[in-house]
Amino acid sequence: MAPWPGGRALPASLLVFALTSSPASGGMTSATVERAYLVRGKTSRALVNYMDEFPFAGDSGPTAANIRPRFDMSVETRESGGICRPVDIDLSIRFTLTLPAAADERWMDRRTRALWKSFADYAKRHEMRHKEIYLSCARSFLAKAGKLSAAGCFALRRAIDELKKSEDERCRKRHEAFDRSELKRILRLPIYADSRKTK
Repeated sequence: MAPWPGGRALPASLLVFALTSSPASGGMTSATVERAYLVRGKTSRALVNYMDEFPFAGDSGPTAANIRPRFDMSVETRESGGICRPVDIDLSIRFTLTLPAAADERWMDRRTRALWKSFADYAKRHEMRHKEIYLSCARSFLAKAGKLSAAGCFALRRAIDELKKSEDERCRKRHEAFDRSELKRILRLPIYADSRKTK
């Protein structure tokens, strides 16, 4: 089994726009909530078989680790001389990070425990790289959105919406490229090799 790619939720339509005339603090904030995907088994083979048979239900398919962002954004706008521009853009991102956790770790032998720790550490590094991509994409979006203007604030909203869609697509391709680059490494993780040898 290859736990990645497959379980990643993309921003898609999660951005919520609130075009207002009230003051708003500009910038981006983020928070991460961590959850456990419990994996049962005392040997490498049992652990891998469990992840094959009872994977975590990711938004894009079965997986062993996942990071899901939820975006909330407010935009303060100002119209002058028939031109509407964003004054402040405030973006909040809440990540839900789901990582594999061994339910039977205390009954593993030392070797299996080390293999599991290596696997779990890789899973976290992998998902944290996806988090970095999300944050990078959000910063790029904010920089571009802040420079937009339109003949009226409804037109500005449409322009921001179109920018969001194009940036979402660009970000999706970055995630997919990263997953493709890591696939061979995932399949070579020691726990998978050992699972083919042990009972």
